[in-house]
Amino acid sequence: MSPKNITASFFLLATLFLVSFRPVENPANKPDDCYRYLTELVRSSNFPLKGFDRKKVNLLIDEDSTDSLRLKLFFDTEGTGTLGWVMYYPKERKLTNITVDPEAPVVLTFNQHFAEAYEKCKGITVTGTRAGKKTH
Repeated sequence: MSPKNITASFFLLATLFLVSFRPVENPANKPDDCYRYLTELVRSSNFPLKGFDRKKVNLLIDEDSTDSLRLKLFFDTEGTGTLGWVMYYPKERKLTNITVDPEAPVVLTFNQHFAEAYEKCKGITVTGTRAGKKTH
């Protein structure tokens, strides 16, 4: 091997060595994934969506605090497309329908798999009761 090839090989190996120490991104912690889990959680719930395809329901996070999220349910249309409002309390795994009366929310059930995935994605520790019990 010529000195030129040895030098090139050394730089290639050194580069590969340094690149191997890059922090690995956890794909489960991407914001899009967390949003997707939250969307599927709401879609899996018993929120009254008569006449609407659950797969086409989307969420808008209207308010995101440390303990709760206020979510607008909508579908894409040229008009408003608003279907309703829910509150989600991730630490309690509680989902409520606040569309009719925010002062008298209706507790909803949902698929726990999506709650667990959302918690893991956001690094949330669950406490208290698990109100939204539903399995698929």
